[in-house]
Amino acid sequence: MQSLKHQSVLIVGGSRGLGLGVVEALAAHDANVTVIARDAARLTDLKARLGVSVIAGTQQIPRSPNPRFARSAHRCSCSTQGRRP
Repeated sequence: MQSLKHQSVLIVGGSRGLGLGVVEALAAHDANVTVIARDAARLTDLKARLGVSVIAGTQQIPRSPNPRFARSAHRCSCSTQGRRP
């Protein structure tokens, strides 16, 4: 497997559930992780606990793309974003 050390990865919906598990695994392998999620409190916790970059909000393509996402130089992105019932 290729090393994830210093690789930039963007995770949409990474503050809980499957996305959180992916974020934790990537951070454990020294990847540079950016997390987009709606829950600002969870993002604050993730930033403090794992040292990841965070963006509060959602990523809805193509209706209203987040400009930070569009300009990103991430090697990989993963959307685990769920819908609220």
